[in-house]
Amino acid sequence: MCIYTLQLKVEGLQLDAASTACFEHAGSFFCLLNAAMAGRGFSSLRARTLTEDAIAMHQAVSPDRWCVTRADLKYLGQQVMDALEEGHIQYSPESSDSEDADVSEFGPSIYVVNEQYIKPITAEAGKMSWALMMNPDGLECDIFVSHAWQEGIFEFLSKVLGSWPSAACNAWCCMLANPQNLNIGSMLQSPKTSPFALALQASRHVLVVPNRHKSVYCRLWCGYEAYVASEHGKIIQIASATGWRPIFWSLLCAMAPVAIGVFLGKLCKAWYLDLKLAAVLVASMVAFVSACTGHVLRQVADYFGLFAFAFLEAHWISLQGDGGPQVLPSVDHFFRATWLAGIFVFVIAEVDRVRSDRIEEEGQALRKHYKGSIRFAACSQPTDMKNIWDEIGNTVHEVDVAIHLLISAGMSSPSLRAAAQRGISIEEAGHAEVAVAFVFLGPLMLLGALPNLDALS
Repeated sequence: MCIYTLQLKVEGLQLDAASTACFEHAGSFFCLLNAAMAGRGFSSLRARTLTEDAIAMHQAVSPDRWCVTRADLKYLGQQVMDALEEGHIQYSPESSDSEDADVSEFGPSIYVVNEQYIKPITAEAGKMSWALMMNPDGLECDIFVSHAWQEGIFEFLSKVLGSWPSAACNAWCCMLANPQNLNIGSMLQSPKTSPFALALQASRHVLVVPNRHKSVYCRLWCGYEAYVASEHGKIIQIASATGWRPIFWSLLCAMAPVAIGVFLGKLCKAWYLDLKLAAVLVASMVAFVSACTGHVLRQVADYFGLFAFAFLEAHWISLQGDGGPQVLPSVDHFFRATWLAGIFVFVIAEVDRVRSDRIEEEGQALRKHYKGSIRFAACSQPTDMKNIWDEIGNTVHEVDVAIHLLISAGMSSPSLRAAAQRGISIEEAGHAEVAVAFVFLGPLMLLGALPNLDALS
């Protein structure tokens, strides 16, 4: 069993090697908790099993502070993986989890993890929420996570951790924040004073986690979260996994046009062919194509750009050998730096393309079975449905606009919502791409190259 460190945090304690060894051999988190509680003077975990104590704990800590850290989420993933390996969490043949082709990629759904891991472990620890079990004093809320519980636990964790804002420390996730062994319904009688609403108002970031089964906005509570986020001017973003594997394979494939460009550039030395101007024109054109198109055409443009700049780099170096024309050192350094910069820019452009395609895929997941308005969203509790609709009132259109922006642009912010209300197209406005900043490299390079073509001949 893999343990992150011998100083695991449980109830704010640091455990020694003996306690960790107990945990490793027991194959269960309960041994670790017992060791931690014993270190605090408790004979066993049963010292805090009274429901009244758990209720008092949640009353003492503000609901918006029922948060977990990034390290807590990584720890949760490891615990679930260990529980799967040891058979403590099992799949039901009738559950939707049987559709998962790769358990290690998606994992059991949040529903299964809640029933077979979160509920048992928090019941044993004292019936508080998993978040307060890990952080009894609570944490300031930086991120609010909106999700529908249908996603796999590893899918959920990879998307949240992959989209974690750099300045954020803690996140509020309902499955971990709410005490699953207590009467959660009593906390939801008034949506505007529910833990969801309070945490949303306190948060600085809102992450929406899509799943491959159904749009989260088929659930009314997720629609209500979009309403609260819109009303309080929050920036809503789609959570997506880092996706290093597709980036790796794309860059690996990109080595082919680079190698071909270098080979042909070297070949021009032997045949005394001068194709520099043609290569510069190709590089300039594909720079614009890469910035203005998407999908397969953009990938082709990126590969042509890598080929052209690799050709120019090899062709320029080949001209500096014996028998080749001599040029000024400043011109030499300028062009060599330009060709290498061009290769670098198109590598970044290819990474941007893969990330942009991933965000678009997540947007498609938010469209799945979504009928274009939260009017059609379902709610399992009729009382909750009535209370939510009473609060949303006649702002349904504004909520629908916020959701539409999130799906089509990749994010939803007050400025984007205002622009959309004025009829401005915001398609893919939230797809931040580094390479776009270098879109003017093509024409500037061409302008710099033309006066020196005589020196290159």
